[in-house]
Amino acid sequence: MHSRLEEKLDLYKDLLIRMLKEVEQALLLSIQAVENRDQELAANIVQHDISINRLRDMAEHDGVMILVTEAPYAHYLRQAVAGLKITGEIERMGDYASHLAHVGASLIHTKEVDTIITLVCDMASSAVQMIKMVQKTLDEGQSDPARVVAKMDDDIDAKRYLINDLLGRTPASDESERRAFYACYYLTKEMERLGDHITNICEWMVYTVEGVRPKLN
Repeated sequence: MHSRLEEKLDLYKDLLIRMLKEVEQALLLSIQAVENRDQELAANIVQHDISINRLRDMAEHDGVMILVTEAPYAHYLRQAVAGLKITGEIERMGDYASHLAHVGASLIHTKEVDTIITLVCDMASSAVQMIKMVQKTLDEGQSDPARVVAKMDDDIDAKRYLINDLLGRTPASDESERRAFYACYYLTKEMERLGDHITNICEWMVYTVEGVRPKLN
């Protein structure tokens, strides 16, 4: 039978998984908004980020209350501490999803811009796959799968190098395309950081199980 502490930690874990699901959905909708240049959908995604922030507030409160009222020890303490760290990582991921929608949906349509922003969306799609696996790994509480997920960040990094190379080799035809390239550059940087945040979550999951936070990828 689970102790009261274990039950609270299970509920806390469920809250973190709920946050991850919200970010996953936000990213999927952001990709759709960018591909279709749907600014109305993008505005809804930006507004929805408020719900992710509310979940963060709930998770931070619950995590602190577990530490204060339950005095967790050993791996229970690691789980509570890691949960608080993971909460911040997920909230930042939600910000990047929102920014992708807001900026990407307003880009002009040219062949060159469409080629680059499609690759940016590919980076977001890779992040979605990582998030799906993180949810399963977090639920199961295993460290080896977390290392596998972190390694997937290599694909996101490779796409960033490809995009930066294209941006460096593609001249802008006018001022509006130059601004679009500039926006793509920063969205690329943010998608790369999104992968880093997922990797950080994987590191905290390994810490929860093994007691040492490794440097993954």
